[in-house]
Amino acid sequence: MARKLHLRSSLDLAGLRARWRSEHGPAVHSEAETTAALADVDKDIEDCDAEVDRLQSQIIFIRNQRKRLEEYKTCLRFLRSPIRKIPNETLLRIFDFACDMNEITSKKLSAMPTLSISDVCSRWRNLTQSNPILWSRIHIEIQTTPPSHSRLPLLNLYLKCSRNSPLTFEITGPTDERDLTLYDLALCAAVATHSNRWRNLTIFQAE
Repeated sequence: MARKLHLRSSLDLAGLRARWRSEHGPAVHSEAETTAALADVDKDIEDCDAEVDRLQSQIIFIRNQRKRLEEYKTCLRFLRSPIRKIPNETLLRIFDFACDMNEITSKKLSAMPTLSISDVCSRWRNLTQSNPILWSRIHIEIQTTPPSHSRLPLLNLYLKCSRNSPLTFEITGPTDERDLTLYDLALCAAVATHSNRWRNLTIFQAE
């Protein structure tokens, strides 16, 4: 609810300017009257500042409420999305088609389709986690220089989510082990740990 601001000062600028021009000598108002008027002005300025702060807080609150309404509106529209009507079985077939090889050493999330799909929403995440075969096709590119971030945790995530599914690995890199870094050896060791689950292991020599 709007609140009216009551000022102590009259704000009669025209009258004040007239006094500047006409008052002199004994006709000048007392110092005490001017001091009191200045004190009222200072209090009015403080009240105005406080009111500005209050209104700005209200504006921030209203803007936040509007943002929440927009988010709520978006969520309501999602309820009408046709894709929500697709059965899980059909979605899983689509996911299986889309999730060929997951290039876990790539810098692009799009190169890891299973991980990308699992990040879309809770339903898709649950579906991908319930279908371990989606996590079992892994491509690793052995790089000549170590990356800024180790991909070993990501490889371990794929191995964990693949559960007991047969694994398909494609590895691209140098064939001479002397060219491998400690980072590369750690990836290869993780792959070797699950050798009992290998379905296919294909090694491509880097050009």
